[in-house]
Amino acid sequence: MPLTPYLNGRSFDPETLKCMGQAFDAACKQLGLKDRTDSLTQIVAESVIALARRGECDPLELKDRVLRSLTKP
Repeated sequence: MPLTPYLNGRSFDPETLKCMGQAFDAACKQLGLKDRTDSLTQIVAESVIALARRGECDPLELKDRVLRSLTKP
């Protein structure tokens, strides 16, 4: 599932976009998300984008941090 529709005009360099896309796909797959209109999909996308804006550019770390943020008590 592409991350592009969730960028809302925000721009990133190609390497960061690739990293973000990999993290988003992996997180969605792990959560079993396939529907772009699912509110959890939107939350995952926004989390990936927010972390990337702060400088995180490792796909595995991005995915793990997003998943951890969703499981906090």
